[in-house]
Amino acid sequence: MPEAVVMEGVNDELAPRASNLEFPLETWTHFREQYLQESLRHEAHVALKHGCVDCMRPDTNPCIRCIDSTFDVLKHFHLVTLQGKLNATDFYHTLELHTDNTGLTVVPDRLPNFMLMVREWRHIKGMKRAGRGHEEGGIAATMSGELAVKCPACPHLGVNIPADGLSYNDPDRDVLMPVWSLDTCYRLKNRLRTTRVPDLCLGSDTAFFVPPIDYSTYVLSHAMQEDISTCAGFAALAKANTKSTKGLRVTGVGAVTCRHEFWLPNGVRDLQRGERYCNMDFIFASTYRHNPNPHGIMTYDIDCQYSPGLWDRVETLPHFLHPVTIPELQFMIPKFHLPAHKEACHYTYSLNYLPGAAQSDGEAVERNWASVNGLASSTKEMTPGARQDTLNDHFGHANWRKNVGIGETILRRMNEAIPETIRNMHVLEEFSNVLELEQPGLVAKWEAEVIAWEKDHKAPCPYELPKNDMTIAATKLKLSGAQADASVGVSPDPAQAEQRAPLSPSDFILLAMDIEESQRAVLADDAKDLTPTQVSKLRDRCINLAQKIQRFSVQEALLCPTLHGLGLGTHMDRDAPEKVQLVLPSSSTRSVRKNSYPVEVVTAEMELCYAEATEALDRLRHHLRIATFVNRYKTKNVKGQVPNTRAWAVIHQVNVKVWAAFRRYCHARECHLSLAGEGEWMEILQLLERADIHGLSDRNLRAQEKQDNEGPDVEFLVAGHSGRHSKGLQKGESEGRRSLSWIWYGTGLSGGSSAMHTVLSIDIPTTVCRIDILNFFAASGNGLP
Repeated sequence: MPEAVVMEGVNDELAPRASNLEFPLETWTHFREQYLQESLRHEAHVALKHGCVDCMRPDTNPCIRCIDSTFDVLKHFHLVTLQGKLNATDFYHTLELHTDNTGLTVVPDRLPNFMLMVREWRHIKGMKRAGRGHEEGGIAATMSGELAVKCPACPHLGVNIPADGLSYNDPDRDVLMPVWSLDTCYRLKNRLRTTRVPDLCLGSDTAFFVPPIDYSTYVLSHAMQEDISTCAGFAALAKANTKSTKGLRVTGVGAVTCRHEFWLPNGVRDLQRGERYCNMDFIFASTYRHNPNPHGIMTYDIDCQYSPGLWDRVETLPHFLHPVTIPELQFMIPKFHLPAHKEACHYTYSLNYLPGAAQSDGEAVERNWASVNGLASSTKEMTPGARQDTLNDHFGHANWRKNVGIGETILRRMNEAIPETIRNMHVLEEFSNVLELEQPGLVAKWEAEVIAWEKDHKAPCPYELPKNDMTIAATKLKLSGAQADASVGVSPDPAQAEQRAPLSPSDFILLAMDIEESQRAVLADDAKDLTPTQVSKLRDRCINLAQKIQRFSVQEALLCPTLHGLGLGTHMDRDAPEKVQLVLPSSSTRSVRKNSYPVEVVTAEMELCYAEATEALDRLRHHLRIATFVNRYKTKNVKGQVPNTRAWAVIHQVNVKVWAAFRRYCHARECHLSLAGEGEWMEILQLLERADIHGLSDRNLRAQEKQDNEGPDVEFLVAGHSGRHSKGLQKGESEGRRSLSWIWYGTGLSGGSSAMHTVLSIDIPTTVCRIDILNFFAASGNGLP
């Protein structure tokens, strides 16, 4: 661009531009190689000295120097945009400012020319690097997906593994297990714009995008297909991105990557409306045909819903996408997304328990999205062809940079895996030896269960804790049966029949639990700044609460007349019913409990408190899973002030439920402890601290790290935050090294009870699985996360 190129032999009598130097541009040319060469074209409007002499002659126009200068600009822009995601328009305006930052010179507008040059440069560079110039057919004969930079570490049939794949009994079968990661990104949108001339992609399906005509035809034939459902909570939030589609040609992008984070050939395509089976089926089948390995792993954040019926749907695809043989795929859910799913998915779809998964977390495609999200603002405004060329270029650059550095990356990861393998082996060996002395044959039994489950997931899962059937409803049913048996043959008292009929002991205790739960909720809401409408609703709740307490007081007099006779019953306070202290066996002294309460009432409270604590713990785990999902979804997809405000409101509602379950558990456990005393039950219902409340996948701080990061923000912990956004979670342990909070085990880690054996039966196989994973990683280097 308008930097002039000074040539020798120019007429010195021609007047130079105003400058302190006689020949400023000639002085500058000596330093061009040390600085940014940003010339595009010559400019010779004033004097010949400020232009290129060779370019003034028809036989040498354009000259080699100007062509080289133009190439320098394109090279520089190419690297800047690939690394910094700078768009061509801003780069061009930078060149204009570099030419004249004062605004005194009229710079010719060559932006359209520059944009066209950039697209040609990208296209020709891609063809050159793929060696199309050495092929007989040249560019026109380029095959589908041929321009994509391939992953050197993945197993490729006929390249680094046999052409027919590895047999089932091959020892390297699990080590050389390919992984396909599927996901969508809703930030890479594209506006619906009209252009005078149709804009076509120069590369079409020669690199990363699927064949456009076949894809469009197939998707249109499934236009009425619904979005893929999910078993995770808050499905409404998951569909929020697909509602604002007005004025958009593309609502997002679906893609497939390998475990080493390489974009796969023909593994990317636009989404028109949400995340549907037809889109993802076509994308996966398109990239699978380039490397039809007979076995492998597929990770998708909704694989529990997507995998059933996959091969039946593939049969409806165009014939050229049909696999020759149906491969043996293991369908898994990425580790980052797994905690938000139902508990039944946590074992069947966990990569931590899958041989051949190594240290892969299944989130490779998520990290790839993070690297290209910077393109969202510019590609949203592009025409379809320019957008696809741009994305192809950036995907290819990302693959090339990984290709260049993959040797160093594998070596670093192997150096981490080998010591970790040795450490886990020592821990397992010591642990197993101790258990073998105390319980001979127990470890071998657990290992046999793991092997059986790995061969057939229909077998009992060794990593899953038994379901707890001790619920309030089950306990009430048991107590009702016992009370019915006790009342057989008892004639009703006519005098008592005239009075209000007393509740059964279990219903009496349940009424008290309901009142206490309402009191905790009212006290929590009363501490907030409320609007007049909210204050009115709170008063109505207090009136209902007072009526419940009045009913409780009447039933207390019927069931425990001695207590009322001594004046120790519940005293009503109509001005503050939320602060009324109910008098129950658990809150009374041992002598009052023995002399004033029927045995049935004491037994009912003791058993119902245990059931209430168990239920509260289940609800706590459930809400923590939901909190983790909502927070991660917000971080990944929600942008803007209004959507973030709504998302934080949802997170706050979940937090309220988490702490309500926390208070409920602590109160129920305290009451049960008062009635039952200390015992083995305390190994299951442990003392719950605030530090124990974190999600299944959140990091558990070590003691030293807790001292380094004092005062963790509990609100962030509950919301599922991790990493640099959380005050208490800057450091921690990954899945392969961390230890869970006891609430996710459901029992303690001390003592010799059957509950302890249940936990050890999970911990031992988990450690064995970690060692297998690290061994695979160290052996092959295939375990790049």
